[in-house]
Amino acid sequence: MPTVSESELLQAIAVFASRTVATAAADWSMGAEPDREVMVRAAELGLTSLQVPTDRGGLGLGYAVKVRACEILA
Repeated sequence: MPTVSESELLQAIAVFASRTVATAAADWSMGAEPDREVMVRAAELGLTSLQVPTDRGGLGLGYAVKVRACEILA
């Protein structure tokens, strides 16, 4: 079961997925490159550091949260 902060993160990822990823995904499937700002926002959300230990600058979350984030983004 996700903690409150994990739940908040997953909710933010869901908003990002619906507002940003979903609106651009069709273009990406046709070969367009994602806008740099999409990648910057993904990193700001923590998508690039979900399982990185906190002492190394990451979020230090478990694999289950990473899987759930992937499900949301798929």
